[in-house]
Formats: sequence, C-alpha cells, structure tokens
Amino acid sequence: MVISHSHSDRAERATARHLAGPAAVVRAALSQPRLPAHQVAEHLAALVHMDGALALRRAMVLAWIRQRDVTDLGYSSFGAFVRERVDASASWERALRRLVESPLDQVKAALCQGRVRLRDAVRAPAECTVGGQTAWLEGLAPGAGTQPRAREWVEGERAEVVRRGRHRARLLLGRAAPDEQVDDRMLAWQERDVPADVLLDKALAPREAPPRVELSWGWCVGDPTEALLGRWAEPVTLRGALAQLEQVQAVTRARRTLLAHAWAIFCHETGWAALGYASARAFASAVLDWSSSTEARYRKLGWRLK
Repeated sequence: MVISHSHSDRAERATARHLAGPAAVVRAALSQPRLPAHQVAEHLAALVHMDGALALRRAMVLAWIRQRDVTDLGYSSFGAFVRERVDASASWERALRRLVESPLDQVKAALCQGRVRLRDAVRAPAECTVGGQTAWLEGLAPGAGTQPRAREWVEGERAEVVRRGRHRARLLLGRAAPDEQVDDRMLAWQERDVPADVLLDKALAPREAPPRVELSWGWCVGDPTEALLGRWAEPVTLRGALAQLEQVQAVTRARRTLLAHAWAIFCHETGWAALGYASARAFASAVLDWSSSTEARYRKLGWRLK
C-alpha cells in the first residue's frame, strides 16, 4: 500500500513541529531577526552536519529490510521497493548501504558522530581495510593523502568519445555510477591494459546472489539524530522497519525545508557579513562545507518557500 501525499504531508508537518535542538533556534531566528548572527550560524551548521547521520540511519533501516522478503510489503524486489519508497537514487542508496553492511565500524562511527563527511565515508568500502581504518580516516584531514586525479575539460569530438566510453563502461559495470567513478574505473582498466574481451566476459558472467550479511550496530553511539528519532533499535518486523524509514525520511524533508528557509533569510539579512565573511558563498563553504551549487540550491529553495 502506498501512503497518500496528504498523509505524507501531514507526517512531515508533524515532524517539523517536533524537531528539537538546532531547529528550535533556527525557527526562533525566523521569527526574531535580531537573534545574534553567530547563534544562528552555529545552529545552521549543526543542522547541516546532521546530514550524514540521517543518511546513515536511513541506510541502516534499508540494510535490514534488504535481508527480508519485501513481497510481504507488495513489492516484487528490493530494487522495486527502493524506487517506490526511498528519497534517494538507487546508486546513492547502494553506496550508503554498502558502507552499513561493511565491517568498517570505525568509519561508520566517525560518520555517525559527524567526524567525517558523508561523501568521503561512502568511499571507504572500496578504499580501506578493517585494519587500515585509522590511517584512512587520518588521510582525510586537510592536506593529507594524495591529491585527486586532475581532470581535463574536453569538447567536440573528444567529448563525444568520452560520452560513448562512459556509456559502455556503465554497461560493463552493470549499474549506474557517477562520471568521476566511471572515469577512474576506465583509467584503471587502461593502466592495467585489461583486454576488452576479458571485460566483456566478466560483464556477461552470471551474477551470484550476494551473501547474507550479519549486521551489527555496536558502532552506533553518539548519534546526533537521537533527539529527533530516538535511540536506534533494530526493527522487529517489516512493517516496523517501513515505519522507521518513513520517520527518517519525514525528518530529513522537514530539516531540508527548514534549512532552506533559514538560509534564504540569513542571506537576506547578511548574517554572514556580521561574522566577517566576504560573501554568503564564502560563509557556506567555510562553515557549512557546501559547494557553490549546494548553496545556490538551498537559497533558491528557501526563496520559493517564502
């Protein structure tokens, strides 16, 4: 059964009313423009940095659901369930769930506690071992580790060659993947001089069913979302898991709306200038760890909500 939009909207409004902690200060700032800029900024940052913990909580529920028979919920497969019920692309859901299902408890705890960025943590299953977690996390410090591979802007016929190559690489991988990931995989194949027929044979080989993963939750401590969602408890039934998933997603949507509204007003009131930043974009980069596109997206959404 699919929940109607009206029910979902009511759930999100109810969740927004009960958001605790930083959200309360942000809401106060919306109604009291004279609230000190530094206080608003501090709690804006706290709201932003809940992103990793919320995404992780959703992935924890999905990892549990994946090991059950979703036909009991009326879906033909787990993929169909994700497409219908999850507020994320299938590739992003897989990346997060792969992290939850991995034995990298140290990395998961760091993400849960906000000590590592979400976009970095999802790379861990492909980049580090259980014994190498400490070194891997230390390598994420500013200035540490190797520099990312330089990329070149191409146009015309060369750009068309790249597009065709990415399309074929995704077919060989058997899944959607970001451009950067596809490019890195193609370059790795080229550097190892892997023959095309080997890649094709591997792509056409029957896929074995993924092994059942024993999930553990001992690493889930210091979760900043406990004030919003309560302490993590493993679901007991599929219906209970679905209720948890809907709660996490309702909180995430309400947080996004509140954050966008607050950011638009913070920019309009030039709160960033009161804190010594040259621009809203400079503040967003330094304090909120937002790219320019993320900052623009939240500002645009905030003004649409006014």
